Amino acid sequence: MSKSNIGKIIVFILCLLPLSSWGRECHFCHQRISGQYFHASGNDFCSRECFLETLPKCSVCDKPCEQMYTMQERNFCSRECMQEIYKCSVCQRGAEQIYSLSNDYGQEKLFCSQCRSLPKCYYCSFPNNQRKLPDGRQICRDCRSSAVTDQREIQRIFNHLRSELARIYGYDKHHRIELHIVDLRELHRQTPAAQHGGGNQLGLMKYSKREEVRRRGGREERVIVEENCHIYILNTMPRMILINTIVHELTHDYIRHNIGEVRDKTSEEGFCELIASLYNIRIGNSILNRAKEASRDPVYGGGYRRMRDIYRRNNRSFRRTLQSVR
Repeated sequence: MSKSNIGKIIVFILCLLPLSSWGRECHFCHQRISGQYFHASGNDFCSRECFLETLPKCSVCDKPCEQMYTMQERNFCSRECMQEIYKCSVCQRGAEQIYSLSNDYGQEKLFCSQCRSLPKCYYCSFPNNQRKLPDGRQICRDCRSSAVTDQREIQRIFNHLRSELARIYGYDKHHRIELHIVDLRELHRQTPAAQHGGGNQLGLMKYSKREEVRRRGGREERVIVEENCHIYILNTMPRMILINTIVHELTHDYIRHNIGEVRDKTSEEGFCELIASLYNIRIGNSILNRAKEASRDPVYGGGYRRMRDIYRRNNRSFRRTLQSVR
């Protein structure tokens, strides 16, 4: 997360010169100057009023900015006016120093020096002063406002996405998948030690099967006699992140049923991230893809960028890109 103090001050210097004004013309009103004149920024003015007319206007009070404060390409005549617009997103107060923080999604918010040191939201990474969820997750006001907490609604979204992925890519929507909506402690408990990695965990797919050897037509073949498909989804997630996570985990399920166990986890995770990113684009949720592009994680970020490039080289063919997951 980058940070910067975004206030800047520019002071305009106005000089009153008792010099000869013969032949001089006011830079603003273009009247011939007689007597004393004002000189500023390399130009001559017949009066202070003409000089002030050339200065940038304050974005709040519309007065000329003799001492100009700039923030995000807007001009202000004083800190008080600047703080009318630029306040800390947590405490809503203006301050001597306001810092701009950005997250992995390319979003930007302002924080005072005190609030920027608060705990970070589990989802957007911005500092916040909200209460923790029972499992220890910190969630800010904005992420909480879009969070889906009703389990029936999460199940409805899950069912809808299964149907969507079946329609778009041919995913099987008939075999049984048990959806578990869990807190962070349970999600960690279900996650194999080998899969614990960097970043905040959002979901998990677990698959197991039992096979038997049977004779058919004089030949022996292995037949699946029992399989267990489980998807674990973290509760209390912002809706857009929830959708991204479900699509990712359903793609793991698709890979397990169509390819089997994959040795290269980077290509599998990258393919799941790719399909999630393509669905994000479909529903106008591309902001989440910025984090995939910027991720330094070699498995998720590196895998996504690798599969994205393969997808483009394959003329955006789902089937041909899937063949790279082995």
